[in-house]
Amino acid sequence: MNFFKDFKIAFFSPGSRPLLIASFLSNIGDWIYFVGMSALLYNTAGALAMTAFIIIRQCMYIVFSPFTGYIADRFPRKSLMLITDLLNGILMFILSFLSIQQINSISLYITLILLVVIFGLINRSARLVVIPKLVEKEFLLSLNALTNIIGTTSLTIAPVIAGLAMKMGGVSWAFLINGISFLLSLLCSLALPSSLNKIEGAKKDMANSYTTKFREITEGLSFVIRVSKARSITFFLITSHLVVGATWVFIPELSKLLQQGDAGIGYLNSAVGAGSILGVFIGAWIGSKRLGTSAIIGVIGLSLSVLLCSISSTYSFSLLIATLVVYGSVTLMGIFANIADAPLWTMIQQVTNDSNAGRVYSAVDALTVGGMALGSFLAGWIISHLSLSFTLVVISIISLIMTGIFIPGIVRSTQKEKSISPSGESYGK
Repeated sequence: MNFFKDFKIAFFSPGSRPLLIASFLSNIGDWIYFVGMSALLYNTAGALAMTAFIIIRQCMYIVFSPFTGYIADRFPRKSLMLITDLLNGILMFILSFLSIQQINSISLYITLILLVVIFGLINRSARLVVIPKLVEKEFLLSLNALTNIIGTTSLTIAPVIAGLAMKMGGVSWAFLINGISFLLSLLCSLALPSSLNKIEGAKKDMANSYTTKFREITEGLSFVIRVSKARSITFFLITSHLVVGATWVFIPELSKLLQQGDAGIGYLNSAVGAGSILGVFIGAWIGSKRLGTSAIIGVIGLSLSVLLCSISSTYSFSLLIATLVVYGSVTLMGIFANIADAPLWTMIQQVTNDSNAGRVYSAVDALTVGGMALGSFLAGWIISHLSLSFTLVVISIISLIMTGIFIPGIVRSTQKEKSISPSGESYGK
């Protein structure tokens, strides 16, 4: 495998290039929206409203993912992406107007938030399904890695853009910019192949009974539980995201430990972001030789990085040494988390059929979000009752145990890898 050549082919593929650009634009807009909505709700109803906003987003992600995945498996994917981009763009313009008019209706804002989340989930489900259909199987890992780079890059720069926008024109500008990003994303998505609207192997005769419909909607979760390879891969993703969720909680504590205040939170997140970009390339390089090896190295390395970080708060180091240990540890967390992520998603794509891909990817997405929420809860609870160092050790041990349980499944899944067609179909279990 020519590493950089594969990245170049994956990016400049006629199908993948418009999707990557559209994803970058919508990711930038989404994070700007998140910052703007957080500020709006905080200014309107205080910290409680902002906390409710975050919780609602996560809960809706978990609850509605099976339904949005079902929609992505039953309706033309390209059309879904275009329609949801348009609808979310309109909602952003409405939010911009409401903020300009200083309409302080929490119930109205919550309603709009719900719609934005639902349309965004439908769009994401459709995007996840079309990715394996855009390139040949040997370039799929590179394309997944590029989508990770886009996500990390947008997370790094979008809050800066949001801050500048709100400083110049208030919260309304954040919503306005996001609305424009959705429309630009729509224009890019128009260049996607129309063949993406075809759903291979979809059932034509849809049963109307509630029991059958429920089974169809929950097919993604059933698939993850039923198919051993998918189960092992998904639990690896859950483990990785459990640590990531905990990271967002203990980063402010680490900043406090280093006496860096609020600025330190930004510095530490930047270190995670820098490590994440490097990790994507390392993961793609290792994964090009063996996907399972990259996944195992990434998840174990992530757990050990958290354990390394605990040293800084356990021993009485000088402030300089503690700073080096902490920044080195969080950079390693970013590296190892992304060494595992793209290979794991590539493995999921290789064992999923096109006819149920939307539901499977949505189920995996929902479970990883649940893992992230669990990690945040555990870290917050343990820190509040015990100590930061104990929290880091516990999170590390939990993730190492979960990794050890499912390593055999990951190894088996790479021993008999099934071939995957350009459409993303595979029938291996």
